[in-house]
Amino acid sequence: MYSPQLILQTLRQRMWTIMLVALVTTGAAIGFSLLQTPTYESSVLILVGQKTTGDTNAGPDVADLQELTLTVAKAVPTTPVAEAVVERLEDPPEGGAGAVLANSSAEPDPGTVFVNVSYKDSDPKRAQLIANTIGIVLSEKIPEMSLGANAITATVWEKATLP
Repeated sequence: MYSPQLILQTLRQRMWTIMLVALVTTGAAIGFSLLQTPTYESSVLILVGQKTTGDTNAGPDVADLQELTLTVAKAVPTTPVAEAVVERLEDPPEGGAGAVLANSSAEPDPGTVFVNVSYKDSDPKRAQLIANTIGIVLSEKIPEMSLGANAITATVWEKATLP
C-alpha cells in the first residue's frame, strides 16, 4: 500500500509538471475559444390565426389554431420561404437560399398560438434583418394556404431585435 507521505512526496516532485500541463490546457482552451467566429441569434415572434371567409358563425377553435402553429413552423425551413427571403435582401447571405435554410429554425410555443422563428449569423445586424424578413415573408405566404372557408394568418407579433 502507498502511504500518504509517499503520495505527497511524489506530488511535490511532479509539481512543475502538473502546473505546466494545467497551464498548457488552459491556454489551449482560451486560444481555441478566441479563434472561433461568434454566432448571433435573432428571433421574431409570429402570431398564428385563422380568418373565416365563408358564412360560418363559429370562430376558430384554439386547439385548431395550436395545430396550425405546427404547420407554420414547418413552413419556415422550406425552399420557397428561403428563396423569397433572399429575393428581398439587398445583401443576401453567402450561400443564398441554402444559407437561409441552414441557419433558420422555427418552434411553436407549446400551449399558445405563437411560433418563434430564429436566424443565426456571424453578423448581429444581418441576423436581425434576415429574421425580420423571414417574418414578413411568412406573413405574406401563409395566407395563401387556405383550408376550405378558413384562411390561415401569420402576423409578426414581435420583431427581431439586435442579439
